[in-house]
Amino acid sequence: MTVYSAPQPTIFVSYSRQDEDLVGELKKQLSNLKVPVWYDQEGILPGANWEDAIRQSLDEASIILLLVSPNFIASNYCYNIEAKRALELHRAGQAQVIPILLRAVDWHATPFADLQCLPRSRKPVEDWPDRDEAFRDVTGDIRIEVQKCQHVTKVIKEQMSRTTVAPASLDEWISRKTAQREESEKLDSDLLLARSLGSPQWFTTNGEMVELFAEKLLDAKLYGHALEVYNSRLLADPFDANLHLGKGEALLGLGRYQEALAAYEEAIHLAPDFSKAYKGRGRVYEWLALQTYEDLKQQAQECYEKAKQLGIK
Repeated sequence: MTVYSAPQPTIFVSYSRQDEDLVGELKKQLSNLKVPVWYDQEGILPGANWEDAIRQSLDEASIILLLVSPNFIASNYCYNIEAKRALELHRAGQAQVIPILLRAVDWHATPFADLQCLPRSRKPVEDWPDRDEAFRDVTGDIRIEVQKCQHVTKVIKEQMSRTTVAPASLDEWISRKTAQREESEKLDSDLLLARSLGSPQWFTTNGEMVELFAEKLLDAKLYGHALEVYNSRLLADPFDANLHLGKGEALLGLGRYQEALAAYEEAIHLAPDFSKAYKGRGRVYEWLALQTYEDLKQQAQECYEKAKQLGIK
């Protein structure tokens, strides 16, 4: 997984060059995170194939920001290539995609409309009286995602640093760590995390232990990692209602409400009396209702502003 293997979290910024004025303001705020932030104008070396450079940086990113605006939606490369690939990585649990509303645009029919956007108020940055305040709030939420990635990377580094002889590969390190613990029945979360990186197929066995680990990931709000665990376990046991429930919890945490709803409904289909699944489905409906309310509120505000411009009180 890219999030684990990178020496530190990296951020990829997908944007239209027609929005460079706002991109520059965001860039200043992101500099406070002290992590690499990739922009095409700065990240592509002279003589390099720009499409290959963009694709590589996109695939290696831990966090992908989609700077949404009319220009972004209208850009074939931003919308149909970068955003499409970003969502593939997001759904595979390999990166966290965050849409950021720069300018007012109808984005509700886009493929990323079900993701939690920033600012959380859903008010485009351009419409804020103080853009610095808007980007400060945006950066604060991005910082949380960065810290999650840093936590995972730290666990891996700490465990590998305790190995007396440098392993030739992560798989070898995992084998050594397992051998060291043969006398113990406990495989803690950091070892399991390493296994998920080196051998994802390992999650199709060792069911109870892995599911406990997935629950720990949910408690830590590492939703993308938890989703990968549940998806791997479902390959081995697609009829386990508890696994579908956990998948729904992870998707809900990621703001992927429609997918979360489908996971909860599958859990209910498999176990019609599963109260936790009904509760999860109710929470999704609550979020969707709130989302619809905010959308309608924004549309109402736009109507009032238009009426004001036309001189109607």
